[in-house]
Amino acid sequence: MRAWCHRSSRFRDFVLTRFQKIHGRRSSTINPHDDVEWQTFFVVEIEPNPSLTMSQRDAVIDDFGMVDGRLSKTIRRALVSYFVRHLRIDEAHNAQPIVWANRSQFEDVKHDE
Repeated sequence: MRAWCHRSSRFRDFVLTRFQKIHGRRSSTINPHDDVEWQTFFVVEIEPNPSLTMSQRDAVIDDFGMVDGRLSKTIRRALVSYFVRHLRIDEAHNAQPIVWANRSQFEDVKHDE
């Protein structure tokens, strides 16, 4: 769950199953539309790992339904790290059949904050 954290004074992600107790309620003037990470979208581009053979790359392109050797997914900026972690394309080794093609663009966006 994504919500405003009064302790850190910013929007954060929370795992609901880790909540053990609720310590009361209070009203808030925080507007959810002010969560820039949630309101901004980023296109994650995935392509076959360049270390694959041509036939392996062709198989990956077919498996993932890539067009022109790439698959583009529009993701809320707050969810990009979860998406790439789920696909295991954030790892530095070459064992994955797919790689995050435009990772540097996302890192540039993250550093602009």
